[in-house]
Amino acid sequence: LVVRIDEARLANADAEIAVTGTWRPAPDAAQGSPGVVDLEGTVARANAAAVAGYLPNRVSYTRAWLDRAVLGGRVSRGRFELKGDLWWFPFRDATHGHFLVQAAVDGGRLQYHPAWPVVDGIAGDLRFENAGMEIRASRASVYGSSVRSAVARIADFGAVPPVLEIESTIDTTGGDSTRFLRETPLRDGPGAFTQAVAIEGPARLDLRLRWPLYGDEPFRVAGEYAFDGAVASVGRSLVLAGIRGSLAFTERSVKAPELTGTMFGRPATLRLSTQADGSVLTQLDGSLDAAALGPFIPRAFVRRMAGSTQWKARVVSGADGTALRVESDLRGLAIGLPEPFAKRADESRSLAVTIRRLGSASEETVAQMAGGVFARIGRREAESGARWNAALRFGGPVTDEPVRDGLWLYGELARFDLDAWREALAPPPQEAQATAVPAALELEGLDLRFARLRYAGRDFPRLSAQLRKESGEWRGSLDGPSVSGVVGYDPRGRGSVRARLARFSLGVASAGAEGPEPAPPQEQEDLPVLDIQAERFEFHGHWLGRLALAARPDGRDWRIDRLDIANDHAKLVSSGAWRRTAAGPITQLDLRLDAGDLHALLDQFGYGGFVNRGEAKLEGTLVWPGYPYEFSPGVLSGRFAVSAARGQFAKIEPGAGKLLGLISLQSLPRRVTLDFRDIFSEGFAFDRISGEAKLARGILLTRDFEVVGPSAFVRMAGEVSLPLETQNLTMTVVPEVGEGIALAATVLGTPVMGLTTLLVQKLLQNPLGKVVSYEYLVTGSWDNPSVTRIGEARGRKPAAPSPPAPAR
Repeated sequence: LVVRIDEARLANADAEIAVTGTWRPAPDAAQGSPGVVDLEGTVARANAAAVAGYLPNRVSYTRAWLDRAVLGGRVSRGRFELKGDLWWFPFRDATHGHFLVQAAVDGGRLQYHPAWPVVDGIAGDLRFENAGMEIRASRASVYGSSVRSAVARIADFGAVPPVLEIESTIDTTGGDSTRFLRETPLRDGPGAFTQAVAIEGPARLDLRLRWPLYGDEPFRVAGEYAFDGAVASVGRSLVLAGIRGSLAFTERSVKAPELTGTMFGRPATLRLSTQADGSVLTQLDGSLDAAALGPFIPRAFVRRMAGSTQWKARVVSGADGTALRVESDLRGLAIGLPEPFAKRADESRSLAVTIRRLGSASEETVAQMAGGVFARIGRREAESGARWNAALRFGGPVTDEPVRDGLWLYGELARFDLDAWREALAPPPQEAQATAVPAALELEGLDLRFARLRYAGRDFPRLSAQLRKESGEWRGSLDGPSVSGVVGYDPRGRGSVRARLARFSLGVASAGAEGPEPAPPQEQEDLPVLDIQAERFEFHGHWLGRLALAARPDGRDWRIDRLDIANDHAKLVSSGAWRRTAAGPITQLDLRLDAGDLHALLDQFGYGGFVNRGEAKLEGTLVWPGYPYEFSPGVLSGRFAVSAARGQFAKIEPGAGKLLGLISLQSLPRRVTLDFRDIFSEGFAFDRISGEAKLARGILLTRDFEVVGPSAFVRMAGEVSLPLETQNLTMTVVPEVGEGIALAATVLGTPVMGLTTLLVQKLLQNPLGKVVSYEYLVTGSWDNPSVTRIGEARGRKPAAPSPPAPAR
């Protein structure tokens, strides 16, 4: 029996096929063969997604794969041939028959593996021949990359198991390259490096895949990228441009012996390799100069760096994430910052920065710099964006410090020069402040201990500071020998400082490690409001008492509403201003000092043994250049009036209490022919001291300074140099007549004369007082004055002498 088919047509939504040929029964009907055919035909059109429906059930795995993999496309201009006993279909042995379907494919979509990217826009040829299949594409795309050529084949549908093989050459971009590795089963193996390394730019990919459609045999892949000018980014910081070289990978490993390019404007090398534990090691080596650090650290730091240094980076990527470590010995790079970061160019100082879980929500950075500088930086995602936390510790690693938003400082520093840091961080006049630190990473608190803190040219030893920002205001405590108490600082507006201190000591400014410290910047525009109270205040090493200071900005000046110092025996009340002038800033104070115990007041300054008892007042105006704390007698100007009463000068040793020795005249008896030793040397009691003086940059001028006591009357006029410790004075001394005959004999020249005068005084009850006066010119230094007698008057009260011309 032979059936001749002159024409048969199949037309539906999926296909349109025309067939001609013959059919006859199989020779051995016991086989259950559907018969022997000799058919030929054409395919006018077909839906590529329906191709699987035309394969026999006995190749079920291949048929199922085709059903899943072919997602679309159009088949046209095809022909087919089917010859042989259909029992043997699809003719794995060509002696049993021949099966052929060949057609053009356009717009095809192939999902060859569920975990790998779809191949889109396939244009090429589809061929089924006997038990094999081949799709040869002349055009296609994967992601945004163009497939230059590709072949997908199954050599034997009936193999155990059937194997899909794909070979392709793709003109791709770096982004698609890393995406191909990142979004496929390779992501936890050779593609793990893409968690940290992003590549952009042109590349060519040669790719080979082998996938058994079932069974235990593993999926195989082999690929090779050839880069020609791509750009690789490691993390968010390291960028390698102009990459040349190749990268090869399999399903188990990745290898790039040497990718070259430029980083920080200098040649650099990138290497990739899979380690024994399956992780991928990315190595970067290069160099950089100081200017290249601009994107990573504050600009103020960069301005103080010079030179260049070598560095290396290591990125380890695996199933548990990615870690980046950057290392350098910093040799060749000079750092002109203050301690603890200062470094010479020829000095090696190791720096290591490690970023753990790079790119993840729990990313953390730890850093260590030789010299005891450690840091930990973390990032977390919030609704408002990324939030940063950082702990910078000096003297030891960051371990138990709590994780807090913002930047926190901890630890111990042997020496911290705040003056030098203020100068280092101050921007140039025409440069806006800029920093590489994220805006969310602002200083929020500190817990630091300083063996020595330097500020305003003064050293504060063994100081502990615990401060934190609360609602925009800094609050906390300071504790050390020089200052102890609670403080607050509000930086808003011009700033406001409030302090309640148990003790506060302001020492003498001294030279810093690099020589004399510069004065505070004269062009500081925003002086803060001050409200400071201290129970124990020391200035230049002397305890003064309780301090109350209140000051506020007043235009470009600074108004001192209150600067009061009080203790049990004296009280200073003052107010004034700090002003800017064409010649520089000046401080002016209107002051009044009341001392109920002059001995106790002088004892505060080490001169208590020179005056017994007494009370005193001083009132006037003082002016000096600079800030209020730059007070120094050698630069004072102004005028004041002084008065004292009911005291006694004690014996003053030579060289001690120089100015008091001058006032008490104890330096004179050794210099004059007429001996006043018994009046002045052993302790001159005074009933009254009074006078007015003018000051001009430490030069004191007076016309009427008087010391009145039961033993003598003294008047001084002229000038005294406080900076040079010299004088040019006219001094009038009038010995008083008392109860002692020896005194009268000394003053009047003979015992008889003295006795007569004493008797007259007693009989008339008239204290003749200034019976005789002596005038002297006192010049030279306080230590070694030159005394010259210039006049003598007897029996009358001396007129106030005119001061001599000041010595220059």
